[in-house]
Amino acid sequence: MLRYKRQLSKESFEYLLKEGNFIIPEIKSARSNDIPFKLDIHLRENDQLMVYMGNTRILVLKIDFKKEKLKFSANKAYSDGFLNTYNFTNAPKGEIASYLQRTIPKVQSKYFSNKKEGYYQNLICYLHGEKADNSSPFIIFDRECVIGFDNTNEKNVLFNPIAEKFQRIRYQLQTSDRKKFGTPANKKFGNELDMLAIDKDLNLICIELKHGSNGSGIYWGPLQIAVYKELFDKKHIHSFFMDIKELIQQKVALDLLPQKANIFYENHITFDNVIPALIIGEPNHKMNCWIMMKEIINQDIANLQCEVLIIDENGKIAPWY
Repeated sequence: MLRYKRQLSKESFEYLLKEGNFIIPEIKSARSNDIPFKLDIHLRENDQLMVYMGNTRILVLKIDFKKEKLKFSANKAYSDGFLNTYNFTNAPKGEIASYLQRTIPKVQSKYFSNKKEGYYQNLICYLHGEKADNSSPFIIFDRECVIGFDNTNEKNVLFNPIAEKFQRIRYQLQTSDRKKFGTPANKKFGNELDMLAIDKDLNLICIELKHGSNGSGIYWGPLQIAVYKELFDKKHIHSFFMDIKELIQQKVALDLLPQKANIFYENHITFDNVIPALIIGEPNHKMNCWIMMKEIINQDIANLQCEVLIIDENGKIAPWY
């Protein structure tokens, strides 16, 4: 059965609210005042908490409630004596922020100060997720989104045919005009979506983010999003609803989402609709990719149409046209 279980177990969630209530505030305290969105905090399956800086995970926390242990880890490039396993009784209070402050400079130039996709992903998740207000068109509640399958066979049956359908569309466009769309390749679409959001009408928004310099990423973006639009369709959507609702409730309680995210759920038993959206950071309107993207969106194919939005350096989101 398809699942979207990013929420924590009841025990680990309550630990973060009570004995471990210092953890998330410490992570937030390591943010700089000038760029508060530098550290982006998300919950994960198997009782994990991940902190992103751009496209890299600067910190991963695994909570083992049965053994009463906290395991802190990160990419090998960020090797540090702090990254270790601790008992609940000797939890590293006061050390989390220090580790992050030591490590942020190692990440800054490669994954953040270049202001590419990772930079804009942090910006969107912070301004239109954790700090979403009435000006936000939606509330981002997760990033690096992956639907779970019970086994490989289920994935082969449910995911692969959908991905292959849209890969064939890409192949047909490439073979019809190699000069415009490039040489056909067997590159597969990944099974990861950049972000998920909800809006005030409780639509589920499937978001793919591209930087304005990524021309091919922009015009193939609608095909990538279409895969998830079809996976999150009416046949499967109810099975995701309760898990996503619990994830959002946990993030609200942990001050990782605004209170109004809970209000959206009132009088609803499932999502109203699934809306695909392509967001482009720092768009360059002189590039030909916009014309090609429009041509792809205008194909008379179900699930291929999507909203196209642009975001500026200040986090303001507006329609492309």
